[in-house]
Amino acid sequence: MEQSADINRLPDEVIVRILQQLPAIEVLNTALVCKRLFYIANSEKFMNKITFTVKCTNEKVDDEYNCDLAYINCIECLKQSSRNFKHIKFCSLSLTMYSDFIQRGWAVFGANIASLQLKECSVNDIDFVKMLSFCPNLTELRLNDTIHYYKSKSNRVYDKQDFEKCLQTLTKLKIFDLSGNRSFGLSDYFFVNVVGKCANLQELNVSGCKILFHTGIIRRFYFNSSDQWSKPTDYAFTYSVLRHFLTNFGANLKRLNFNRTALTNQSLLDLLSISTLTNLTYLSIEQCKNLTVDVVEDGRTLRPEVKINLNHHYFKKELIMSKCTS
Repeated sequence: MEQSADINRLPDEVIVRILQQLPAIEVLNTALVCKRLFYIANSEKFMNKITFTVKCTNEKVDDEYNCDLAYINCIECLKQSSRNFKHIKFCSLSLTMYSDFIQRGWAVFGANIASLQLKECSVNDIDFVKMLSFCPNLTELRLNDTIHYYKSKSNRVYDKQDFEKCLQTLTKLKIFDLSGNRSFGLSDYFFVNVVGKCANLQELNVSGCKILFHTGIIRRFYFNSSDQWSKPTDYAFTYSVLRHFLTNFGANLKRLNFNRTALTNQSLLDLLSISTLTNLTYLSIEQCKNLTVDVVEDGRTLRPEVKINLNHHYFKKELIMSKCTS
C-alpha cells in the first residue's frame, strides 16, 4: 500500500533547499501554511541562504515614484516583513532613491543587508551613494551589467552625510563583483572613486569586463601616466588603474577573477609580480584568449602559492607573430 505524500516526512535541509528555489514573496506565503514551515522560513539558517530577488515587471506606478511596480512592492514588503533578509538582488530595474517612501523603506531594512546585487539595473550616482549609505553592514556588492552613471562630469552635489556613510560602507566590503560590465558604467573614474575606497577587499571579480591592457591604447586617454589615478577618465577602464589599486590597496585580496577578459601574457606576469599581493591564493583566467600556455606555466613558477584556474581549450600554444599588429 502506497504511503501518502507528507511534507513533514522531509528533513529540514530538504525543505530549505526547496524554499531556496522559490521567489521571496512565495516564501513569505509558504511560511503561513503551518508552524513547521513558519519556523524553517524564519530560521537564521535559512535566512542566511535565501536571496530576496526583485525582477522588472514593466508596470510603472504614478509620477510620484516613477519606477517599476516591483520595486515599490519590494520596498513595502521588506519594510513590513519581520524577517531580516540579508541577501537582496535587483534585476533589470531603474533604481531610484528620491522618494521619501523609498528612503524610509531602505532605512528600515538596509542595515540587515549583507549582500546586494544589481543585475542589468540602472542607477545614477546620487542614488547609488544614498543606497549604500543605508547599508552599513554590507560585505558583498555585485554590480553586473549595470549602468552606474557615475561620471566626473555629472556635476552632482552629494549629501555630505550620505557620502560619508557610503565611504564607511565601502571600507567594510569584502567582495566586489563587477563581472559583465562591458559598456556603460565601468570606467577608471568609477573604479577610482568607488572600488578605490574598498581598502579591505578580499575578492575582486572583473570577469567579462572591457579592460584596456595595451599601453598604446591607454596613452590615448592619458598624456601623463601620473594622471591615471588623480584624473581618471570616464571613457575607459584601463589595466594601469586596476594595477594601481592592486599595488596600493590589494594587501588583503585573496581571490582575483579575470575570466573572459583581454588579459595579455605581459599583464599576467606583471600581475603576479606585484609584491603587495601577499595574501593572493586564487587567480581565475578562464577563457582569456590572449594568453599562451607557456606563459601561464611561467606564472605558476613565479607564484607557486597561487592557484591559477584556467581552461586550456581557450589558450594558444604559442603566439602567432604574423597576426600581431602594431
